Amino acid sequence: MKQTIAQKIKRSVTSVGLGCSALLGCIALYFCVPAACTHPKRTTKTLEAAGYRSVEITGWRPFMKSDSDWFSTGFRAIGPNGQEVTGAVTGGLVFKGNTIRTD
Repeated sequence: MKQTIAQKIKRSVTSVGLGCSALLGCIALYFCVPAACTHPKRTTKTLEAAGYRSVEITGWRPFMKSDSDWFSTGFRAIGPNGQEVTGAVTGGLVFKGNTIRTD
């Protein structure tokens, strides 16, 4: 069965629309997933309680966490000894505490 020009155009437009939707979905995941895997307020609170000051959140640090951790938030701060420190605070959901991991 021969397709008309209108049917061919409609099929092409649909394919382009699906491709654009998939691309936009991937872009959204790229920006949303790292934000969901960090806890800036919890990280700042944990570091300040341990004596760190001038805490700056640097973002998601996925390779700093262990298998039992749910989040990993990178930081730069002044440590209790007065030197600049970088690392991540990692933690679980409810019953696991936070861990300060330094570079």
